[in-house]
Amino acid sequence: MWGCGDYGRLGLGSLESQWTPSVCSALSDHSIRALSCSRAHTLFLTETRRVFATGLNDCGQLGVSDVNTHALEPLEVSGTENDILHISAGYNHSAAVTGKYKHSVLHYIVMTSN
Repeated sequence: MWGCGDYGRLGLGSLESQWTPSVCSALSDHSIRALSCSRAHTLFLTETRRVFATGLNDCGQLGVSDVNTHALEPLEVSGTENDILHISAGYNHSAAVTGKYKHSVLHYIVMTSN
């Protein structure tokens, strides 16, 4: 991860910006399948289809209720089953697509306070 570290959006444990690529050690035990970056938060999808989020949480976009402002390291998003196919970080929201529902209909999970 590299770039602006405001709100912990890089997941590196600090608010410092990184000018060269750095390893997100908080996720070193996980193989990352995908990530999605937004204005001030980042989502990570692991190979085991677990979702982690870091950065600004002023609108609930991290999907974790015990963090009111921001998270410096990735936190696991609870309440999602391990069948997440895709993740997307929007300006003040996040979304995940699952594929484990009747008739192969995709199910969208939106994480926001409004």
